[in-house]
Amino acid sequence: MVGISEYLEEEEATKLSVNDVASFIRLHGVAATPLALSQAHETSAKRLIDYARDNNVGLIVLGGYGHARVREWAFGGVTRSLLKSSPVCCLFSH
Repeated sequence: MVGISEYLEEEEATKLSVNDVASFIRLHGVAATPLALSQAHETSAKRLIDYARDNNVGLIVLGGYGHARVREWAFGGVTRSLLKSSPVCCLFSH
């Protein structure tokens, strides 16, 4: 079980990482807004899609990672969910 201090450290590290990526993208003349969504009860894919719809997002950029087939079958995955149901263009990188 992760304690609150470890969770806060991980969240801060995630925000810094996302900000670094957005800064790099902006250096190439592309408008980029960093976003790190906190954990919630709905799936990550649903949260991303809802955010994109609510904020008129034109492109979602994310890393696409696979897991063991049994785990993907049992629990699904963000990459698969976005590929199946995102109304917004997605750019996946691995």
